[in-house]
Amino acid sequence: MMINNDDLKRYIISGATLTADLQPVKIKTGFMVSKIGYEKTHKPSDIDGIKADILTYKHLLKRGEFIGLWFFEGKVYIDISRHYKHKRDAIKSGIKNKQYSIYNLANGEEIPLTKKTYILYQYNGIKNDIKYIKEYTTREEMTRDLKMNYHTLSQYIINSIDDPIKSLINNKYLLISNEVYYRELEEI
Repeated sequence: MMINNDDLKRYIISGATLTADLQPVKIKTGFMVSKIGYEKTHKPSDIDGIKADILTYKHLLKRGEFIGLWFFEGKVYIDISRHYKHKRDAIKSGIKNKQYSIYNLANGEEIPLTKKTYILYQYNGIKNDIKYIKEYTTREEMTRDLKMNYHTLSQYIINSIDDPIKSLINNKYLLISNEVYYRELEEI
C-alpha cells in the first residue's frame, strides 16, 4: 500500500505519525522519539523522493516503531520514531539518540532536550592558547558580566574555536555557543 498524493500533502502540512501499513497512528498518549541515523529531509516539491523514503522506512520498522512526517522551516522531515509510554524513558532515549526534542502525543507539542549555553574563554595571542572562564545559561547574566548589550555581544558569538582571532571580545575573550542536554539532570 502506498500513500496517494493528496494524503501525503495533508500529512506533510499537519504532521503525521504512520504505522507500517501507512495509516495514521491511533495512539493518543505517550511520546515519540526519533532514532539516530533515520532522519531524512526533502524539499516539499520532491514528492517522489518523500514517497521513496517512506517506502524504505516502511520495510525497516520494528515493533513499536513508526514513520514520522512533518514540515519545518521549508523542509519536509521523515524519520523512524519509537513510541514510549513514559516521559522518563522517552527523554533517556532522546538523549541517547542525540535528538534536540521529543514529541508529546497527548498535547501535540515538542519537548526540548537541549538548551543553548555560551562558554567564555580567555585567549592568549602570544601563546595561541585559550583558558576556560565561565559558562552562561542566560543572556542577562552574560551581558551583565561582559558589560555589553546582547545585540553588540551577539556579533562576537561563534560556534567553534577554529578561528579565534576573528571574534575576539576586547582583544582577549572568545564566546562560544553550545547546545547541551539539560533534561537529563532535571527530569531523570
